[in-house]
Amino acid sequence: MKRVMVLVSVLALVLMIAGVAFAEKAPQSVYDLAASTLADVGHDPVIVKAVRVDNAKVETLADIKAMDAKWKATAGIADYMKAMMDNECGKYISRIQ
Repeated sequence: MKRVMVLVSVLALVLMIAGVAFAEKAPQSVYDLAASTLADVGHDPVIVKAVRVDNAKVETLADIKAMDAKWKATAGIADYMKAMMDNECGKYISRIQ
């Protein structure tokens, strides 16, 4: 579940920076950002640690998809979202945005 949240956070960062609609081709600056800054973030020890911890949990693909659907369908910030955003990795991602 945290793995999904990390990915969602990184994707949200890209969308905030890009400010483009899904139907449009992303500007070259977004591709450059993904290849540099975001690629570097994916190697960051704080994020790598969080992903490893999450990967050690036993979750089925159905569990992951269900949480993703729940997350997308929820307006605002629910308690389960806040818990993820307030963990070490979530706080770190908030700082580097």
